[in-house]
Order: sequence, then structure tokens, then C-alpha cells
Amino acid sequence: MTRACVLICGNGLGHIRRGLQIASALLDRAKSLSISVACATWQLDALTRWPVLQQLRENPRADFKVVEPYIHWTLQREYYKDARLLTWADKLNSLDLPSFDLVISDNLVEALRYHPGTVLMGSFFWHDIYRTQFPDEPLVLEYWESCEELLRKHKPTIIVNRYFAMPAVRERVRLIDVGMLPPVLRGGRKRATGAPGLLIAGGASSTGAKSIRSFLEEVVSKRIGEGLVRLFVERRIAQELPPNDGWSVFDYDADDFRQINAMIARPGMGAIADCVGTGTPMFCVYETNPEMEHNAKTLERLGLGWSMDLPGACLDEIRAFFENQAAQAMYEQRAAAIDKCGLEQTVQNLAPFLR
Repeated sequence: MTRACVLICGNGLGHIRRGLQIASALLDRAKSLSISVACATWQLDALTRWPVLQQLRENPRADFKVVEPYIHWTLQREYYKDARLLTWADKLNSLDLPSFDLVISDNLVEALRYHPGTVLMGSFFWHDIYRTQFPDEPLVLEYWESCEELLRKHKPTIIVNRYFAMPAVRERVRLIDVGMLPPVLRGGRKRATGAPGLLIAGGASSTGAKSIRSFLEEVVSKRIGEGLVRLFVERRIAQELPPNDGWSVFDYDADDFRQINAMIARPGMGAIADCVGTGTPMFCVYETNPEMEHNAKTLERLGLGWSMDLPGACLDEIRAFFENQAAQAMYEQRAAAIDKCGLEQTVQNLAPFLR
């Protein structure tokens, strides 16, 4: 039996949802394939009720390995002074990556140390993000050079999103462009009656969630937008807030995106995939971060999202959007033109590596 490992970055839930979708699709396509999914414990806990994860847990050809990558996003400079930035990849020894026929690594270049034929997947490089944000940190520069050396030496195949891949990825030689990978969510045509539903989602980033929580507290305390929008709050944020009748809890695993007419969120690829897959405009709120800035500008260029200032004024802009039928029609036209077949394209391009 052919063996594959999907190694997943531990920074957020968009990474693992994408990796699990690909693992599931590969198992459906190749009946003589077994897959090990290597990810952080908290990611599995957060997606316990997600149907794709539940199906994989029941599949005898799938198993899960716990690995806690050090790599993540933070604005705390102490992180970039910690030697673990250079040594964390030693943990990958426990996965025995050389024993696999194929390794697919989501955003973690370090897998190339252990399996030179690793196929990388992602639209940015961590070492590029780090150096862009903190070019004066010695360990960051050393980390950047070590990752660049791996890329120069092995020249890996990299599967990238055709819309959102950053320039540092685009300059590589062996690229495979794919469309969006919409997640498995309840969605479809939006409700036409009543006040628009506005979902406030923070993502898994503690930095991004903090900004969103501050915004939400001000909106609720000042009753901003009362009667103009129906507020929904992502469950992970709602669990950290006191009960309040100014908003309803939204659960990705149970609730229907048809009641959501717009989302305020940090523009990570997971949230973007949610919005594109369900036809939901995104109003972007984010901390200083090269990837977030790139994604927000790309959304604006595509006509799928807009950058916003917090807190209250953005609700006026959102309301104006929903009162403008021409703007909504233009959004729907542009959203319909986006290639949403990224999962099928990814699996098709990975198939030759399994022969």
C-alpha cells in the first residue's frame, strides 16, 4: 500500500481544514493509499464535530500523528529571539518522514530536510513573512537563510492558490496553480428578507481575535447597528465573552451560511475560502502582517472584499453596500467568476506522485 503524510502548519484552522479535505479526497481517489495526518492537538480538538474530520477518523486507511510546530504568527518580538525558531523542526524526526512515499507539507518548508521529494502547499512562506516584518532580528535572518537553502537545494513542487500566492512564492520555478478550495459548509443563496446577517469571526489567531473582540464589545455596548443588521459571533469568540442579547452565536458545524450576508474577519485563507465558497462578501480587519495586507489587497482587486477601520464606522459602510443593488450585483458577478475547483485540481496534480 502506498503511504502518504500530510503535514499541517499549526497556526490556524484554515490550514488543517484544507489538509483534511485533500487527505479525504486522495483516499477517495486512490484505494491502495493510506494517509497519516500530522497536526497540532488543538486543531483536532477545535474541529471535533467537522464532518470531514469525523469521516477520516472512521477511515481505516487514515491515522493521525501529533506534532506541535513552533511556527506561527505573532507580533511579540520575544518569539523571534527564541532559538526554537531554528530547532523546532527536530520534532519532525518523530514522524519518520523518509518512510513515506509522498509527503505533502502545508506551509512548512522544513519537511524538505527529511523528505527531499516533499510537495509544498501554500500561498506564502513563513520565513518570507518573518523577514518582511522583522528584518532586523538576527534569528529571523538565519531562519530565512536556512529555509531558502532548502528551497534552492531541492527545488520542490509547490501547489499554490492562483489568486492569493505571494510574490516570494510566485518567483519559484515548479509551481502548480489551483483555484479556491471552499470548505464543507452549509451555504447557498442568501436570505432576502429581514435585516442583513453580519458574522463577526476572529479566526484562530490570538492577535486577530483580540482586535475582533474589541470591536464586538464596542458595537454591543453602544448598540451600534441595532435594527440595521443581525449580529452573529463565531463560537470561539463568543465563548470568551459574557452572555449578551446583542448578538447570536454562530456555529460553523451546525449553522447555515444562508443567514449570513457579510462577514467581518481577518483575511486568512480559511476565512477567505469560507466567504468565496458561500458567496459572502468579506470586510477585512487585521493586524500588521504582510500576508494579511496582501490578501486584503487581493480581495479588493477581485471585488470580493474590502479593508475596514474599526470599530463602528464600518457598519455604516456595510449597510451602504447592502442598500446598493448595483454593488451587490457586481459582487455576485465577480464571485461567480472565481475558480472554486481547487480541491479537484490539487488531487489531480498530486496523483502522479502516488504512482
